[in-house]
Amino acid sequence: VLKINNKKISYTEFTSAYSRALNERRDNSEQDLTETQIQRLKNSVLSGMAQDELVLQQAQKLKVKCPDALVGAAIMSMKSFQKDGRFDPRLYEAALRIYYKMPRYEFEENVRKSIKRQFLRNIVLSSAKITPFEVEFLKKLKKFKAKDEKEQQDFELNLLNEKRNLFYYGWLSELFNNAKIENYLPKIEKAQR
Repeated sequence: VLKINNKKISYTEFTSAYSRALNERRDNSEQDLTETQIQRLKNSVLSGMAQDELVLQQAQKLKVKCPDALVGAAIMSMKSFQKDGRFDPRLYEAALRIYYKMPRYEFEENVRKSIKRQFLRNIVLSSAKITPFEVEFLKKLKKFKAKDEKEQQDFELNLLNEKRNLFYYGWLSELFNNAKIENYLPKIEKAQR
């Protein structure tokens, strides 16, 4: 369904991700989805898959590793696989079979990729800093006067979070601009009609 820098994402992968997103949206909505909402959801899933793949490709270029022990610890800490606050292997296997509808190795590889993407995302976010000069300049620009130390800290934290978001989404935009992305979904859907 997508080709991103010579890495192919299959229609099966897309339909699986789309089905999960559609079911989640339907579960959280009291009304039926319109055709426009369904098309937006498809585009959102495609965009998310492209973004995930681009970040993963960057992680691979940087040789980011994720050992099995870290994958295991991440899975064991997931609340959906715990019973009475402890990891339950039977619950894990049942959830994979019934909810995720995928074999264990595939789920664990998805967790590994997710950890790599999150690691790289954290590196990019942590590289954004805000200087005292920026804080003072923006305080004057926004005519902000802190009533107390907490309000000052909140102001600075909000500025830092805004800068991190701009930095991260700028980095993602650069990845998209430098990538070769081919979308085959319209052709596939047209052929299915």
